[in-house]
Amino acid sequence: MLEVVKQGLWLCQFYPEADRQVVEYGCWLHDVVHPCVGYEKEDHNIASAVLAREFLRSIDFDKTKLEKVIHCIEAHRTSRGPDPETIEAKIVFSADNLSHFTQFDYLVERKNLEFALKKVKRDIAHPFMLPEALERAKKLSLEIEKKFNVKIL
Repeated sequence: MLEVVKQGLWLCQFYPEADRQVVEYGCWLHDVVHPCVGYEKEDHNIASAVLAREFLRSIDFDKTKLEKVIHCIEAHRTSRGPDPETIEAKIVFSADNLSHFTQFDYLVERKNLEFALKKVKRDIAHPFMLPEALERAKKLSLEIEKKFNVKIL
């Protein structure tokens, strides 16, 4: 999660109109359901949004920002949720995808090389990736290709 937060805040520098607090909370909470037992992994974005809503309400989070954070969480996985419609949601989406490149070694260790490659190939081709994230992902892809003797681009 920390890597997603780092990438999200890095992307905020290119989009001054983005609400940094919404981005930061969206990044921290986008996968909050992962440690929980008894949820559908395919719908983790929706389950994470439910838990995040409860948490944000419990800390009296600004109600106007709460729904923006929830949209970021729901939209970070577009194959099973809404498309990211706000700049904040696009940043969280891009930061999550970009973290797969910055933490490629971890993905390989956690799953395997084939899984990690499939994930980053999908991520780099996604139309919702912000240009700055895409540029960084392409640079990281070259490093990954060299280190693992594979082809991404």
